[in-house]
Amino acid sequence: MAGHYRDLAESPSGPSLRNEADNGLRNEVGTIAMARMAEIDSATNQFFINVADNRRLDHQGDSCSREEEAAAAARAARGLFKPKRCKSFGYAVFGQVIDGLSVVKTIEQVATVTQADFFDVPKEPITILSIRRLP
Repeated sequence: MAGHYRDLAESPSGPSLRNEADNGLRNEVGTIAMARMAEIDSATNQFFINVADNRRLDHQGDSCSREEEAAAAARAARGLFKPKRCKSFGYAVFGQVIDGLSVVKTIEQVATVTQADFFDVPKEPITILSIRRLP
């Protein structure tokens, strides 16, 4: 999954990361999680900040295993679309906004447009000026 620059040109991305959605952390307001494609281990350099409690994005007891997801993808590649009996593996939470949640709430309210194949693109680009990892 590639990221994008301010002009929406695709940015280079590194190798996919192993999804750690089963780490016990929940997609709650203010948490930061990895964005990914349908494949469980497809996250690279995009993330999102949860602005609501998103329990449907959490890993759960009835989440698909990597094997179940791979089998479903193989069936789909052959044109067979059988309903899954398990839920999404989930989205890995790896951080939390500890200061500035009011800024996140302000960003959530900005006017957006559709641009090319992208929906909800802010009319004016939003740039994160600093971020730091705490011990």
